[in-house]
Amino acid sequence: MFEVIAEPNRRAILSLLLSSQPSVGEIERQLGLPQPTVSKHLRVLREAGFLESTVDAQRRLYRLKLEPLQEVDAWQAPFRQFWSAHVDALERHFDRMDQSAPTKRKARRTVRGPNREPAHKEKEMKIKVTRVYVDDQDKALRFYTEVLGFAKKTDFSQGPFRWLTVAAPEEPDGTELQLALNDNPAAKAYQQAMFQQGQPGAMFYTDNVKGDYERIKARGAEFTMPPTDVTGSTIAMLNDTCGNLIQLTQLARYSR
Repeated sequence: MFEVIAEPNRRAILSLLLSSQPSVGEIERQLGLPQPTVSKHLRVLREAGFLESTVDAQRRLYRLKLEPLQEVDAWQAPFRQFWSAHVDALERHFDRMDQSAPTKRKARRTVRGPNREPAHKEKEMKIKVTRVYVDDQDKALRFYTEVLGFAKKTDFSQGPFRWLTVAAPEEPDGTELQLALNDNPAAKAYQQAMFQQGQPGAMFYTDNVKGDYERIKARGAEFTMPPTDVTGSTIAMLNDTCGNLIQLTQLARYSR
C-alpha cells in the first residue's frame, strides 16, 4: 500500500480526487502529465483499491475509495504525538513573541450619552506567518537570505522538527515566511504538482522587478521567466532550488 502512494504523481492524482471525479483528460490537463503516464498510475491506484471508476456517456470518471486511506490514517495514529509536540513548540514561540512586544498605552475611555465605548479596541485579525514547503531547510535558508535578500527571523528545533522563518529586513516584525520541510506526503504531493504545472509556490511584491531580476540573477538564481508585462503588472519567475517556483510581481501603479 505504501509503495503505491510513495510515488508523487499518484499522490497528486489522489489529491485531485478529493474534490472532484475527473476523467483521464482532466487529470492530464491539471497535472501536466501525458496520457499514457496518467493511465498507468490510475491502473496501479485502482488495483490497489484507492479508487474506482464509473462511465458517464463517453467518459470514464474516477473517484476515491476511502477504505485504504483509513488504513493509512490508522497506521499514522501513534505518530501524531510528535505532530502535537510541534504545535506546542510553535505556541510557546508565539507566547514569547507576545511577551516581548512593547506594551501600548491604553486608549482613553470616552463617553457618548448613555453608552460608553470600550477602554480599548480589540486587535484586528492579521496575517503573521505564511508558509512555503522546501525539500532542504538549510539550502532554503541560504537561498532566501543570500540570494533573495530576506533576513532569518526564527530558527529553533524540537527533536526532528525545525521551525524556520524569514522576513523582509525592512519589516522585521512583519509577516514571516516559514520554510517548512516537505516531509509530509500531502505537502510533497502539493509542492510537486504546483511545480509541474508551472505555478508559483510563493509570490513576492516589489516596486522594481527589473532591478531585482538583475540583482538576484547576478547571485546565481535561475529564472524561468524574465520580467514580462502582463495585465496590470510585470512578473518574473525563478527556481528557488528547493522544489518551488517563485514569482516576483510589480504592480502597474509602481511601474517606472
